[in-house]
Amino acid sequence: MANTFCRQLSNGFKINAHGDKLLWSPCCFYTKKTDMSNAVELKRDMDYAHNATGWLPECSSCKNMEESGVEILKPRLNANHLISADSVTGDCVNLEISFDTKCNAACLSCGSYCSTTWAKFEKKHNLNLSGVVPKVIKLSNSFERKIAEVQYKIKLSDDDTDTSDVLFQKLINTVPLDKLETIFIMGGEPFYTKSHLKMLRHLKEVHPDLSKVSIRYQSNGSIYPSDEVLKLWEDYKFIIYGASLDGVGERFNYLRWPLKWHRCGPIVKRLINETNAQLHVNCTVSPLNILYVDELENWLKDNIPADRMRHAGTIVRPNACLGTMDLQYTNQKLRDKVFHKYGDDHDISKMFSNMKLYDDASPMFNYIEQMDKIRRTDWRKTFPDIGDCYSNL
Repeated sequence: MANTFCRQLSNGFKINAHGDKLLWSPCCFYTKKTDMSNAVELKRDMDYAHNATGWLPECSSCKNMEESGVEILKPRLNANHLISADSVTGDCVNLEISFDTKCNAACLSCGSYCSTTWAKFEKKHNLNLSGVVPKVIKLSNSFERKIAEVQYKIKLSDDDTDTSDVLFQKLINTVPLDKLETIFIMGGEPFYTKSHLKMLRHLKEVHPDLSKVSIRYQSNGSIYPSDEVLKLWEDYKFIIYGASLDGVGERFNYLRWPLKWHRCGPIVKRLINETNAQLHVNCTVSPLNILYVDELENWLKDNIPADRMRHAGTIVRPNACLGTMDLQYTNQKLRDKVFHKYGDDHDISKMFSNMKLYDDASPMFNYIEQMDKIRRTDWRKTFPDIGDCYSNL
C-alpha cells in the first residue's frame, strides 16, 4: 500500500542528472538527493522515506507550502491524484525525470546549473555566478523549491548521444517502469533535446498499458513538439503541457532572455488548439514581476479556453523565486502594493503569509544591473512600478 501520509514518499521517483550520476529523491521538493549508484545508501534512504508517518525534516518545503493556504501549492495532497492508494510501496508510480540541462534560454532567475545556454553565457562573459543562492537562505525557508538542485552546477555535453544516453541506460537498468502512472519530463528544455523521446520510445516497449499513463512536461514554450512526439502522445491517458511563463510581451522577453514572446505565445496557443494537451502555467514570481502577474492571467483568459486549463479555477501556479532574485527581497513597500492590487485572498498575496523579509536587496539589484549591462536591457523601463519601492537604490 502507498504511504498513508504522503504517497510520494512511497511511490515517487524524482531523478535528475548530476554529472555522470543519477540522483534520487521522492519528489522535487525533498531536500536530500541520493546517488543511485550506491545501492546500500539508496535502499536506506528509500526505506526512510517509505516508513514516514508524518513530516520529515527533508519535507520542510512542502510543509511550508501546504501551510501557506495556497490551494495549488499542496504537493503532498495533490499527490493523491497522481498515485493510486493501492500502489505497492517502492514501485515507481510517479516519475519526475531530468536527464540533461540542454536549454535554449538563459532566464534571469535560472543559471548554468539548469541551462547549457546559461553556461555558454557565463563562459563568454567570464562570469562566476555559481553561487546564485545567498548564504542567508536556509533549507527550512518557505516555498523552497529544488534547493538541492540549485546547489549543484551541472555540466553536461550538448551531444544528446553522449552523457544522456549513458544516464538513460542507467535509469532503465535500475528502475522498472511497468507500474508507471504518471511521468513528469523536465529539463533544461525537454523539446530542445531527444532525451524525452528516448523515454517515450522505451515506455512503448515496456509498459503494459499506456492508456493508464499521463505525461506532464515543463517547457519554456519556445519549441513545438515533433510529429513523432505527437504520434506517441496518442497512446497516453492525457498530456499536460506545463508552460513556464513569467509574464507577457517585453516582461517575458526580459525574464526569459533571449526568448521572444511574439514566438512563444503563439506556440502555446497552437499546441492547445491542435492537440488534446491540457495547459498548466507556472510563473516564477520575483520582486520584479510580482505586480504584473495579472497581465499573464489576462492573456490566458483571452487566449486559452477555461476547459483546457489543467486546474479549474487556477490560471497561474505561482512559484516563489529563489536565489539571487529571491521573492523574500520583496520589501514591505512592495508587499503593501501587492496586497492593495490583488487583495488578501489572491494566491500571490498568500505567498507572503509565512515568508521572511530580507532587509538588504542590494545583492539582487547588483546582479540585475550586471545582467542589464551585458544584455543591453533595462529593468527600470521594463518594470517601472518596482523601482518606486526601492528608492534607496
